[in-house]
Amino acid sequence: MSHLNINKDCPIIFNESHSNRTVFFKDTDSKELYLENKEKFGPSWYYYETPIEYNYNSWGYRTKEFEELSDDYILVMGCSFTEGVGLYQQDMWATKLGKELGKDVFNLGMGATGPDFMMYNTILLHNFLLKTKKLPSMVVNQWSFKHRTSYMFNQGQNKLNVELFSATYPTELYPKNSKFYGEWYFKSYLEDGGEKIKNSNFSIMLCNNLWKSLNIPVFNWTWGEDFDMEGSEFFNNNVELLSLDDDTKITGRDLSHNGHLSQDLVVNTILKKYRYGIS
Repeated sequence: MSHLNINKDCPIIFNESHSNRTVFFKDTDSKELYLENKEKFGPSWYYYETPIEYNYNSWGYRTKEFEELSDDYILVMGCSFTEGVGLYQQDMWATKLGKELGKDVFNLGMGATGPDFMMYNTILLHNFLLKTKKLPSMVVNQWSFKHRTSYMFNQGQNKLNVELFSATYPTELYPKNSKFYGEWYFKSYLEDGGEKIKNSNFSIMLCNNLWKSLNIPVFNWTWGEDFDMEGSEFFNNNVELLSLDDDTKITGRDLSHNGHLSQDLVVNTILKKYRYGIS
């Protein structure tokens, strides 16, 4: 059964397995890898001594409770790069951006998710925020790999289960990805590409234009070639996407995600665009 679902008790996609939890290792940032690298790199390693805490709110996201947010806050979305896998909370780009601007941060980044997941959460959150009258003052979207997608499964229990699909997900973690629906995903989503083109355009168009219609500034960025608006010649989307290249050669604790120094690159790029219109 999926740990992600849509239900009447949570206004966005609910991360059931992480709700109200604190863990010290997460996905690629495993305890085994940490101990191995601790011995390999020694006391000079940035992550040698101080543990990383992954603190998740009641909705299952690595951020504070919505009710605890100040009225002046930034909404950020993305995948594990925004969730901060392998990073201390204070080193995450979203945390640093909030500090620079003197704004609170509501971080809905979630590892292994793709563009359509962000679109679904944007629709759901927007519906919730219109009722609460507590809109963000700024939105920043980090766009993840376009080959990722998600499907909804109705298995009763008054909720829709959300399953994540990608060409790179291991079978033991995402059984539906290869066991039941993998053939359709690989042939239709990846080989034909029509659904991928749809998602890589509709997702960013909606997540950009919805907030702009409320006069909220939106910034869209991605790492290198992780994401692009494939087939954009079919659409008149007029969305600016900032593509960033990380040349720091510094990784997070898991040795796979971008490290603490690269977070400053993201922050500086967004600040230049926000303050001066320079990308």
